[in-house]
Amino acid sequence: YRRYFMKHTVELIDDLFLLFINDQELLDILGIKDKTDIEDCNRKIKRVLESSDIVDDTLETFFVYNFIQSIAYTPNYLVNKNLLEFRLYGHNRPSMNKLYIRLKTLLKENYQEISVITEGAFSTGSNGFYGYMFRVRPFTWS
Repeated sequence: YRRYFMKHTVELIDDLFLLFINDQELLDILGIKDKTDIEDCNRKIKRVLESSDIVDDTLETFFVYNFIQSIAYTPNYLVNKNLLEFRLYGHNRPSMNKLYIRLKTLLKENYQEISVITEGAFSTGSNGFYGYMFRVRPFTWS
């Protein structure tokens, strides 16, 4: 297992993207055939949270992630525990379940301090297009 050192939030977002595009199982779930096709990777692994009215419901399965505004208090002035949110979208619940499990597995294997603190389904505003979110609190530099 790789264990990454603590990062700044902006670094962690990009490090996660590299982790995700280099995991063949995750690419298979998302239907990404070529990890060097950055346009396709960016359409299915988005590093920005979007409102449901601008989400592309023509894609079969994809996810978005980023830090959300939060109070990140810790007793150590050098460290924060910010909220990192993942939103999973798709037309097929079994694929979304596989995506959720794979993302959690990758996070646990590579970032020992990350654990899910909240999760649940949400409405996408599109019939037959499902949404599921989860949040984690990784340690980041203050």
